[in-house]
Amino acid sequence: MHFNILSVLALAVATVVASTTPTSTFKAINPSLSSSYAEYHPIPQVYARSLTNARRLAAGLPLKAPMRRHERIARSQPSASPMSVARGYIECTDQDGNSLGFVGKDLNPFGEYAVQTDGDETQRLLVTLDLDQAATGPIDIQTLNGPDSELPYLGGIRGFGSQSTDLAVGSWNNIFFAATSQTPPESLPTNGTSSFSKIFNMDEEIQSAIVGMLICTGDKDVFASYYGTVDWVSSPAPRSSLSANSRIRTQSTRSGATSPTKPSAKPVPTPVTKADAPPLSIKEAIALKRAEAKKAQSTANTSDFISLEDASPVPAPKPEEEDALGRWPIRETIERARSTGNLNLATRSLQCIPSALFEIHLGITPDPLRSVPNEPVLPPSNPTDAPRRKGRGDNPTWYEAQDLVVLKLWNNEIMEIQHEISLFGSLKTLDLHQNKLASLPSTIANLTSLTSLDLSHNALTSLPDNIYALPALTTLNLSHNALSGLPLSAPFAQNNAVRGKQMGGSFFTPTVTRATSPLPSLLALDLSHNSIPANAIDLKLPKTLTKIDLSYNPLGIADSSCQTLLQFLGTLPKLKEIRFEGGEIDDDAFSESLFTSPPFASLQILDIGQTKVTREAVEKALKYMKQELSFDVTTDMPPAGVVRVIVGKKVIKEAWELELERREKTRKAKHADFDDVLQIPKKPSKPTDGKATQQSITPIARTEPVKESWEIEAELGLLTEGGKRRARAAAEAKAKASVGRGDDSSSTTNQPSKSAPSLNIPQYYSAQSQTLTLPSSSAPTKSATHARTFSLASPSKSSLSFGVRTDDLVVPTPSLPLSVIVKQSFAQTLRVLVLANRRLDKSISVPDIEEEVGFLPLLEELDLEGCGLGDLVQVIRPGIGDGAPTRSSEKIIPLIGKLFPTLRRLNLSHNALTSSSLINEALTDLILSAPGRHGLKQLFLRGNAISELDGFQGLAQAFKGNRQVPDWKLDELDLRDNEIGKLPAELGLLPLDVLLVDGNTFRIPQRRIWEREGTKGLLSWLRGRLE
Repeated sequence: MHFNILSVLALAVATVVASTTPTSTFKAINPSLSSSYAEYHPIPQVYARSLTNARRLAAGLPLKAPMRRHERIARSQPSASPMSVARGYIECTDQDGNSLGFVGKDLNPFGEYAVQTDGDETQRLLVTLDLDQAATGPIDIQTLNGPDSELPYLGGIRGFGSQSTDLAVGSWNNIFFAATSQTPPESLPTNGTSSFSKIFNMDEEIQSAIVGMLICTGDKDVFASYYGTVDWVSSPAPRSSLSANSRIRTQSTRSGATSPTKPSAKPVPTPVTKADAPPLSIKEAIALKRAEAKKAQSTANTSDFISLEDASPVPAPKPEEEDALGRWPIRETIERARSTGNLNLATRSLQCIPSALFEIHLGITPDPLRSVPNEPVLPPSNPTDAPRRKGRGDNPTWYEAQDLVVLKLWNNEIMEIQHEISLFGSLKTLDLHQNKLASLPSTIANLTSLTSLDLSHNALTSLPDNIYALPALTTLNLSHNALSGLPLSAPFAQNNAVRGKQMGGSFFTPTVTRATSPLPSLLALDLSHNSIPANAIDLKLPKTLTKIDLSYNPLGIADSSCQTLLQFLGTLPKLKEIRFEGGEIDDDAFSESLFTSPPFASLQILDIGQTKVTREAVEKALKYMKQELSFDVTTDMPPAGVVRVIVGKKVIKEAWELELERREKTRKAKHADFDDVLQIPKKPSKPTDGKATQQSITPIARTEPVKESWEIEAELGLLTEGGKRRARAAAEAKAKASVGRGDDSSSTTNQPSKSAPSLNIPQYYSAQSQTLTLPSSSAPTKSATHARTFSLASPSKSSLSFGVRTDDLVVPTPSLPLSVIVKQSFAQTLRVLVLANRRLDKSISVPDIEEEVGFLPLLEELDLEGCGLGDLVQVIRPGIGDGAPTRSSEKIIPLIGKLFPTLRRLNLSHNALTSSSLINEALTDLILSAPGRHGLKQLFLRGNAISELDGFQGLAQAFKGNRQVPDWKLDELDLRDNEIGKLPAELGLLPLDVLLVDGNTFRIPQRRIWEREGTKGLLSWLRGRLE
């Protein structure tokens, strides 16, 4: 908008006066640039708005206002009188109303605003005015695209040649327009910062609130009654001179004086007063106007009308009916899309694209359509509805508005599209499916930023040729139309002028960049449910295509064009899905000689269901494919290296159904009642001479069934406890017999025997992970009903569940049979030893004490979970000579530290350890590293009977005043499910990554300490208690 009438008055007041008889000598208007010129490099306002707060601080600018994190705003109430803020340009006119130009946004070399005479609106100064404030007194003019972000006001500066700020009659004092800071309203000129003072380093008085205007009429005559008339001193200067210097000397006529050089052609207007009343002075007129404004405001509060529309005799447009889905009205939805760039007008029963979309977003009115000659007028948006809905109710400012990117108009009744749709050059997604479109305008192909175009479920018979030259289109859906062909090469034909990459490019025509090949970015193409034969498809599909759907099209039966189409599709390197479901195609398209090299490098799904193509033809045609063909139909995507082929009637099965069928076939093959081979008869072939041919039989090798452990025990007769005892007695007798025959005892070390069984079998030892896992064991339970040593009753389920397994009789019974493990061939490379739940013999068997150095030199993990070990453990050592083995009780923690110096992970969870085992000396030898000892990194003590942590408290003393202890390696400690009544504060000094303390009896600290902040929060809390 332009301030055509009001702006003239604004400039008139801001320009200055001259006298008929000047009392002083005229002085130069501008100072010399060479006298005291300083470099002036301000930051423009438009650029300053894009700066971050950090850059604004560095540039000396104030911080931005905080942004709202959510869309909800406070519920506002309609004001008594409408608040209006005007924004536009300032036009300069002469006394006859002839336009001299507009105030430009750039400053001249003297720091003054100049008059811009050309028609370029981008070079004009954009300002804003508070019209409510203008009705009560002088106002400020705030600039929006000024040259200096630190001086955002258009104000007056005392002229360089002025003797004072007094603009009385008879003086040559003057002011001029420049960029200034704000001064208090209705104040006298004061010293302040301006663009003039920044350039020349001169202090001049400034005043920003110098403009007044009458809002109700905007009449010059009424304005003159307040401020006096304004006449030019001399004839207007040419426009070229005004652009260089914006100072225009004027003469004040407040006292009725006339111009000294050129008398005013117009008589001085009579002030607007009541009948037979003397003219009012300026102060009286201002006071009267303010009183009228206050009275109007109070009257509006008590009025029966809510707004001016209610008081108007002209009927307002009928408001739009409330949407059943609670959506915004159409016009308000379009207005809000200016700030988001996304517009969804789906299911609105629209007959065409609303013209309001073009008017609000583009500022143009589209041409009327033939199909909709009388477009329904949308009612204006109701601003009173904004507070009761989420989001911003006002329109975005010019710098907040965004280009339209997404436009959804599906499920309407649109029959025709305006050709002005091409002006939305930033549009990326256009959804027009489920409408009544029979044709498209040719200008739709100018939307070169489109990436997704959905035109399905319409009545299209053809498309504009240039639509196949869209460079960024990735998804094109043309299904459920009446298309008869796909002419991809039409835009690039010789008779078309689209071969050039760019179209347009003039000042008023946007540049349209087209592709040089058909749809170079296309990924998905849907042409299903059309009337397209195979010979009407132009084989110029891009190499980027991944999905193509030609279902329910008359591709052609017994037509060679189908083979040509398949051969071309087989060369596309990224094609993953091909769908011909329900199409007119048969086995002729899948001939045995269709491919001579591996086709379809990336194919995953080939859907030819509901057609006349058979499975045998597909297998023969695709015999060169590298992927495996699968004819099972499921809802899941096929795995890598498998192509799912859908042939015939589509029966979709879930993945679990296919797995169930596979297992059923495997079970039947295992339990087939045949002797050595499984005989599967073939289907009898049709006789040629009328006699039945003999049925041929194909032998299939039978696989050996895998037996369960209980089946092996039943075959050996070891399901009862008596059978197990007899088996152990037989094993011991056989061992003694081998010793009596003179077998060397040393051979048991090198060659495993019954006394030194071999554990190097896959059931126990994994060479890949170097892990030995011995089976669990437990003491035999006595039956509550039978106290005799022998019973004819069948064994109970408990005895079968908790008894020693038959196939584990070769494993020694101690919880840690170290004397047997060290004799195995893998002992020197063993890294992980798992001995969980071995409770039958709670002891540790070790070799001779002299050989303890070097036991399992690479062992890093030891798992003794659930073995029922206490603080003292039975240690079995071999006797002297042929003597019986000796037993002794030793503390378990020091013993483990001595036997396994390379241990990094120890699991002693769910045993019977108490606090007496966790003494300082034992933990030091176990956890801290030393020469020949690596140091423990993970210690698990869950589910024991630990009540105190004195040992860890002693270790923590080393960290007082010293956060780095090189010998400390422990980073994970598990103390859950114990009986700890108090956590010592010194525990917070330990540099642990994981500390688990759940399930204990202490109450301080509370659970939320570690549940909310984890191990670091718990250790920090403990250190705070220590301090």
